[in-house]
Amino acid sequence: MEKVTFTTANQSKLIGYWYQGVNDTAVILSHGFVSNKTSSNRFTRIAERYNQLGFTVLTFDFGGCGESPDAVITLNQFIADLEAAKRFTRSRGYQKLMLYGHSLGGLVTLNALDDDVLAVVLTGPVTGSVPFKEISQLDDEQKASLEEKGFYYEILPNDPWREKMCVSQSLVDTFENVNQDKLWRDVKMPVLIIHGTQAEEKVLKQSSERVKDILPEGSRMVIIEGADHGFFEQFDDIERMVVKWLIAHTRHNARTFTTV
Repeated sequence: MEKVTFTTANQSKLIGYWYQGVNDTAVILSHGFVSNKTSSNRFTRIAERYNQLGFTVLTFDFGGCGESPDAVITLNQFIADLEAAKRFTRSRGYQKLMLYGHSLGGLVTLNALDDDVLAVVLTGPVTGSVPFKEISQLDDEQKASLEEKGFYYEILPNDPWREKMCVSQSLVDTFENVNQDKLWRDVKMPVLIIHGTQAEEKVLKQSSERVKDILPEGSRMVIIEGADHGFFEQFDDIERMVVKWLIAHTRHNARTFTTV
């Protein structure tokens, strides 16, 4: 694994982990809200597993997250960051991409698709409008800051790189005002959507179920009973599913592959 730095269109430098493979397809992982490039070790596991199969993988910190520079977080900024990650990956010789997004990273991914994306994996994704209160419970101080300043701080007690992140009113509004029809109109590649049934997954699942009849050919929606938004207890199952999906939607065999 190589620690890398790449530059966005506005000259911000983002930090990522690059797992060099031997195949001609690269996978870019986009983390969720109040998270970072390891996604509480979930992305580390997925990246290492994909890399064992010969695929190159990039995980990275969006601006304002992890080791990347401070930023007031908006959806447009996250989308621009993912576009920068794609340019960086292409600059290293990869023209075939697969994208993997968790939670908010799923919404970002759906806004950053183009013709060289072979397939998509979304775990616990935001695929349509959801009440922000289902995503984060703000205290009185955070609510006041949002009203008076247009942003608030999420405290990150378990993040190894930063104590807090700055969330914009724009991002709060984004969760609640996703144009689902427009978002999915141009999605042409197969999409694997995985949801749970507990806590915020109830609302996120309901939102995704509204598009199940218009998903592109070859897509699949999986509901894991009893899983919450972290999927920690079910992550062995998640890993098996996303590995099979990667193999099935690339045009070559993996370097090494055993039945999972």
